[in-house]
Amino acid sequence: MKKISIFVVSLVFTFTVFCSKKDPDSQVAIVVNGQEITAGEIQLSAEMLKMEMERLMQGSPFQESAHFRTNAAQQLIANLLMVEKAIENDITADSALVQETFNRMKSQFSSRDEFVRELENIGETVESVFSQIEQGIMVELLMKEVLSQIDSVTEEECRQFYQSNTERFKESPKVRISQIIFLDYRPDDGEEVRSRANTALNRLKEGQDFQTVAQKFSSRPSSVDMGYFRKGEIREELEELFFSMEVGETSDIITERDALFIFKKEEEQPARQLSFEEVRERIKNSMEFTKRSELFSEYVDNLISKADIEYRDSSLILNTAVLPNRDLINH
Repeated sequence: MKKISIFVVSLVFTFTVFCSKKDPDSQVAIVVNGQEITAGEIQLSAEMLKMEMERLMQGSPFQESAHFRTNAAQQLIANLLMVEKAIENDITADSALVQETFNRMKSQFSSRDEFVRELENIGETVESVFSQIEQGIMVELLMKEVLSQIDSVTEEECRQFYQSNTERFKESPKVRISQIIFLDYRPDDGEEVRSRANTALNRLKEGQDFQTVAQKFSSRPSSVDMGYFRKGEIREELEELFFSMEVGETSDIITERDALFIFKKEEEQPARQLSFEEVRERIKNSMEFTKRSELFSEYVDNLISKADIEYRDSSLILNTAVLPNRDLINH
């Protein structure tokens, strides 16, 4: 029976599976109720898990885990067991949704022939992909069925959490910055760009309006307002510069890689305590997410405890919960 590699924590069918090819000769690493999971599938799933974490962090730095492979193996075990449970519970996938999802995958390719060729390259067929999509939707429906048992978080619970964690709801100081940018600067051959920057800086020192100078000299006159920056959101050198400047002050010419910049500090807002009303929904969403995670982890752990699992690669044994722990309050 062909194994599935659809993550139960994120049923987003974008066919990222095409980022890496399956190895049909890969060694069997785990057997779950008679179904095999190969080392190649685990490696592919580990890569997808890393991509998912990067997406969730939305460009923010995160400490890369050394256990992506182990967590991916547990994820695949959970997927197999949940498909079995969905079948046992007579859960079926809507054929229209399966077709829609398949079409969305196929649309990423220039032609059907290219799509089929790529499937062949990874050891899949149109039929097997349809089956995987169908099973993934069944897992999602099972998740919804399990999670429907959770009661909504009350206003009082949210308020109690806020009162016990007020330090977590302080907004850092922030500054609003405008810029004049001069692109295509090269230290060994950038006299013209630096001359233009010097001319703009002299105009500013003469008292000309920053916006006016930016519209005349900036390489990106439509991107003058950079918005707000909080402490910890930008590189240390720029943070020190922005927070040390006075409101209304203009910087000297700053060199950043292949561009020159002139910055102006437009506004500064001090640190402040966020009110309960401002963070109520954030707290509620986080607490409900925690409840869902705990319930679902218990459900999956129960399925695993009852399954016949043979680890042919003992390094993949993991005793922690399958679902990652994400503190949504801080994001």
